[in-house]
Amino acid sequence: MGALWRQDLANVEAGVYPLPADHDGSLKMLLDRSRLFFEDLPAVHRRRESGDHSEVLSEETRGKRPRYYLQNFHFQSGGWMTDESAQRYDTQVEVLFNGAANATRRQALPPLREVFAGRDQRRLSLLDVGCGTGRVLQPGRMWLSGSGATAPVTVSWLPQALPCISQLPAGAKPARLRTQASPIGLS
Repeated sequence: MGALWRQDLANVEAGVYPLPADHDGSLKMLLDRSRLFFEDLPAVHRRRESGDHSEVLSEETRGKRPRYYLQNFHFQSGGWMTDESAQRYDTQVEVLFNGAANATRRQALPPLREVFAGRDQRRLSLLDVGCGTGRVLQPGRMWLSGSGATAPVTVSWLPQALPCISQLPAGAKPARLRTQASPIGLS
């Protein structure tokens, strides 16, 4: 993990992204998400012990999403399909990554910066498919002067992604990709 923190700092010093604030919400939001996380722990433990990770897959959900999304991701209740799972996700991932999830997410940015370098960014579009809560590209928005779209896997996750989507720079269009632009996709 020390190597991750050193690389994160090196990326900041190289100007790849600004010094991160990693402010993950108000105290009330953090407490609410922590409560949801701890309430789910007994069910997560039961799933881990039994190896059960397919409670989300049912006759109702079968065929509506790729199989990957029809599982209890990280053994959490609801998988990708519920409002509660979307609210729990970032806290759960931070715990799984020992507090380094944001730094891990930022490691996707240096290769994107290389793609953007020397190109007319007004002609670039970025599509983040299956964005979860939209946190991966949040620090990279500083490069995006063209259009951008962020697409969570389910409508349930959209409220969690909206704060990240709303942080697009002035002039960027979060709703759709421009057809005359050179698209760059991320999934």
